[in-house]
Amino acid sequence: MPDQNADNSENIQELTEIVVDKVVRTGGTFLHTSRTRPSHLSLSNVPVYLSEKYTEPVNDITPDILKNIEFLGIDFLIAIGGDDTLSYAQRLHEEGIKVVDIHKYYNAERLRPKYEVFDGKSMYVMTSDV
Repeated sequence: MPDQNADNSENIQELTEIVVDKVVRTGGTFLHTSRTRPSHLSLSNVPVYLSEKYTEPVNDITPDILKNIEFLGIDFLIAIGGDDTLSYAQRLHEEGIKVVDIHKYYNAERLRPKYEVFDGKSMYVMTSDV
């Protein structure tokens, strides 16, 4: 919830080098994210704090996603997933968010993690030796 006084500690995970390194070796979902598309969110999946604002059977909560990204100070969003995830990442890109897409089907043995600087911001990226 984009509120300075809200306890969001269970909703945010810092991606340190140690955390990301574990993903390279093990894979799988570790962020415990939901399998929803914010542009097509059913009423039953609308967060409680937004339930008065979004009342249709299917809702596009992208405006609030954009507010959350701004509130969190996210400079770049790295979207890792399949077609639904990457299509929504495309939507965020069209809304002005800087996005890096990584398709979930990759060969983990051929990827090498390292830190890079992109547009003046440090970020952890996956590079391939292919």
